[in-house]
Amino acid sequence: MTMLHSRTTGSGHRVAVLLGALGSSADMWAPLQDALSGTGDADLPRLTALELRGHGASPVPPVPPRSAGHRDSSPTTVSDLAGDVLTTLDGLGIDHADIVGLSIGGAVAQYLAARHSDRVTTLTLMCTAPVFGEPSDWTTRATAVRARGTDTLRELAETTVQRWLTGEFRRTRPGTALSVEEMISRTTPSGYAACCDALSTFDGRDLLGDITAPTLTLAATWDRTCPPSVLEQMNAAVGNPVRHVELPAAHLLPVELPGQVADVLRDFWAGA
Repeated sequence: MTMLHSRTTGSGHRVAVLLGALGSSADMWAPLQDALSGTGDADLPRLTALELRGHGASPVPPVPPRSAGHRDSSPTTVSDLAGDVLTTLDGLGIDHADIVGLSIGGAVAQYLAARHSDRVTTLTLMCTAPVFGEPSDWTTRATAVRARGTDTLRELAETTVQRWLTGEFRRTRPGTALSVEEMISRTTPSGYAACCDALSTFDGRDLLGDITAPTLTLAATWDRTCPPSVLEQMNAAVGNPVRHVELPAAHLLPVELPGQVADVLRDFWAGA
């Protein structure tokens, strides 16, 4: 397992762990960390944003050398990514936390809450899903990224931003939109491809009923990747749901509406 790079703000006794989208770094969470830290609420948890393997400053696990009669190592799974999170929490001395996961971070959060419930105080599933499209879409993308590296990532970054942020936000906040595009294109190709592998095999539908932590599902109205209806269905399937909230944004909800997301999380954590 991999010790992930983290960025922590705040000084509360509780800890909220933030797990982001494919191709994102801790920068994705900076607007939300600012919005929550600016409230001056001493009861809020400190916020620890983790970067998935090969994302941001997190390393990619070394690939064992091939030997005669042995195949390549198995593709990365969401279980592996969750193992990275647990390794990191252990290294940081964090026994349990409020887990917030967006997109693939939400897949990891589902796994943690279902299989390691003793580590999860509350769960927020944000702009995520129990299944992410067809497996072949992700294996094809992983193959392309491995073959052409940063060239493919730059192309993916440009099209991804158009889905992740609304047209109005891109028009009025072009600097932020460009920074998101650059964030994606700077991801390590092997790390991006590994997470594509993980998405290709992930199916969290059997996990949802095993989740016992108080759970909030938070959706974005114009999210084409993980529509609000998917989050509503997830909320209904969770063993201990709290509520479902929808906000007017696209997939990268904490970038577009950090203040509103902060308000929802503050209320959720206070009442859970």
